[in-house]
Amino acid sequence: MGVVRSAFHDECDRLGAVLRTLDRSDLDRPTRCVPWTVADLLAHVRTGAGRLADMLAAPAPVPPRSTPPATSVRRSSSRR
Repeated sequence: MGVVRSAFHDECDRLGAVLRTLDRSDLDRPTRCVPWTVADLLAHVRTGAGRLADMLAAPAPVPPRSTPPATSVRRSSSRR
């Protein structure tokens, strides 16, 4: 888990460095995530980042029970 937290911390530092170069008018600029502006995208990232600590602290989800693929299921056949 330390690797994940370290990587997240590094990405936060990189994002912070970019944000420090922006001025107020940059926040109204469009992004490639149409129709979001830079401010909209940052709000989205902030929401996700805010949830990350709880997600990392929670136990891993239990994977759903798998069922055999349809091709591996034996069917009774009249070709015996």
